[in-house]
Amino acid sequence: PMAAIVKKHGHFRLLVHYATDFGGWDKDAADLSFQSIYEYGRFARKIAYINPPEKKMFQVKLTGNLLSGDVRIFDKSQRDEALSWIREE
Repeated sequence: PMAAIVKKHGHFRLLVHYATDFGGWDKDAADLSFQSIYEYGRFARKIAYINPPEKKMFQVKLTGNLLSGDVRIFDKSQRDEALSWIREE
């Protein structure tokens, strides 16, 4: 799906909302996530993370040079603000 979005629009926007009851990633999913950042990160326009764990915030700092767009972190109470931000030009 990411390739199709980039092909159609030339970029992507992504909002990730972390649930507190999520059990975590398995190894294959984590590998795919990193591969996606590596391949498509340069096409990112905006990425919003809501309620990310500390290790995700650390990963964002480490992979920041692979992402071409803006990345913002939001508290779980800021869901509407995050959604508004991700949609605005």
